[in-house]
Amino acid sequence: MKRSISLAFILAMLPAVALAQPAPEPAPALAPSRVAPLPPIDRDAWLTPFPKAPADTTVRQGARTGSVVTRAECEQAGKQDRGRFVFVEALGRSACIRYHMSAETFPDKTAAVYLPGDKGGFRIIWRNNQYELIPEELLRQDPKTAGPPPVPDMTRKIGDPARNQSFAQAISATLRTPAIVLARQGTDSSSGWIAMRRTRWEVEITNRALDAIKTRHGIAKLHLVGQSGGGHLVGALAALRDDLSCVVAGSAPLALDPRSFYLSDKIAEPQRFFNPADHAAVIAKKAGLRLILVTDGRDNRVFVERQAMFVRALARSGAKAPQFFVSAGDALSHGVTTYSIAALRSCIAGKSDDEIALELSRMNTLVLERRLKAVRDREAREEQEKLRLQPGGASQTGEPAELSSPN
Repeated sequence: MKRSISLAFILAMLPAVALAQPAPEPAPALAPSRVAPLPPIDRDAWLTPFPKAPADTTVRQGARTGSVVTRAECEQAGKQDRGRFVFVEALGRSACIRYHMSAETFPDKTAAVYLPGDKGGFRIIWRNNQYELIPEELLRQDPKTAGPPPVPDMTRKIGDPARNQSFAQAISATLRTPAIVLARQGTDSSSGWIAMRRTRWEVEITNRALDAIKTRHGIAKLHLVGQSGGGHLVGALAALRDDLSCVVAGSAPLALDPRSFYLSDKIAEPQRFFNPADHAAVIAKKAGLRLILVTDGRDNRVFVERQAMFVRALARSGAKAPQFFVSAGDALSHGVTTYSIAALRSCIAGKSDDEIALELSRMNTLVLERRLKAVRDREAREEQEKLRLQPGGASQTGEPAELSSPN
């Protein structure tokens, strides 16, 4: 029997764009971890010490080992490929941070900065007083399945400076304001080490990089938008900076379980995770800051409670951050960058929360319509293949038989 799927059915099954209200107190604890235990792999093979030499962080292996460069090497890098870099230091370690600009000047002394999500495909675990990076494909092993573990592809490109430059220009065209794509430490030609993502050091080094970029280009005010791990940085920077206007965090891990080992004093401060929810009271007092959250309630990468707890923490401090629920449209229900940039555009234009919700709802409908079309196209192909395989359903040359009209 042929299946029939309507747009109304998909709209009913998927979350519509809506403003979320803070949940009543007491706030529930985070759900138990839904990450499967580690399969039996050679974990010692993936223990990685702090980086000590330069490396190409646009490639997976370079991101895994990390990269350390001197100030002179950072300046030389900018001359060789005409890229833009700033050399900054924080908490005893330095980094050469790359960034891409849509324009050479900033007439209104304002720029929008995009912070991308995590790259590399690694899971980070603390062991033997240091972080280890384990390729995610090893963690997807079924311990009951016989056979050797897969060999991770460490030559895969995970960064593309040319694409980042094009993305900066695309963001600028959408926002109608100069845009910057900031390559996070340890990726996309920036030095550093991705094992230090979410840590106090990454937050501080990113903060210093923004200061250096502002000084170099005469920028006075910033808008921020971040996806996933970049959204975590956006939330953290909202607590540290006083020059922010519109700030949008998409699919962001903004709250950690207070009992998390990664927040404990067993890890030294530079390597300890930075929990934006712990700084909600500070963020609530920021004058001129408008913070917006974009979430897919079915996110399988960063679970929705990571944002909901942050919203409640702000509410306890007398502030609010509107949380817009959308349908991401990808397999993990995680990628909401397009929605987040649209929300930032509306924020810059001074639109109300209700107006932003309406705009995102229209975008949401388009995403659902594309999903519906994909489902129908797949069903049509499957139906055609069934007819082809039926006796007399196809010619000997493999051409499908003529189908009769349904009328």
